[in-house]
Amino acid sequence: MLGPRSPLEVSHIETLLIDDLGRPYRDVFKRDALSRLLRAIGSSLKHLQLYVPNEAWDGSPDFNINLVFNPNIKRLHLTNNLEFSRNFAWLLHFLLNIATSNQLEHIIFDVKIGGDTFAPADSSVWKRVDRLLARKFQQLQTLDIKFRVKKIECAESDKAWCDVIGRSMVAAHPLLLERGVSVNAQCVGIHYRP
Repeated sequence: MLGPRSPLEVSHIETLLIDDLGRPYRDVFKRDALSRLLRAIGSSLKHLQLYVPNEAWDGSPDFNINLVFNPNIKRLHLTNNLEFSRNFAWLLHFLLNIATSNQLEHIIFDVKIGGDTFAPADSSVWKRVDRLLARKFQQLQTLDIKFRVKKIECAESDKAWCDVIGRSMVAAHPLLLERGVSVNAQCVGIHYRP
């Protein structure tokens, strides 16, 4: 549908929101339809919000997204709310495939962290993100991390606990902070599980 004889003209699209549409979306994602769409849109794309299916985060080779044809993206928002530590490898792979000449100014990650076991020591994965972003994303001005916490039980101190996690996430980005990048981490929900 997006070949040379396509009836669709998408090269003027500046904002693209790809949300979860269930199983059909995942199948389209697998068949590289999203990659073809991004290529057809090309350099006009400025804002991309992408729901990443579970299968992509789990490391399936079928979910390879490349933004090489979209060098003018200024705002990137990755969402799914999966557990960050489990999905870290895909995120690094995705970020590494973005050209160094990118124009990204604002990156937003929506992630879920595994509550009761999270400790500031887990910030080591965020430090790897910090090194990569500081090295590759010279135009970056803002990094927003929106996180949801999974907990086994409710406690009165949950808000304070989320604040500690947020401060730990921000502190895990010393290279970006030193460069003057605004790094924000916000708890946007606590999910209790039995």
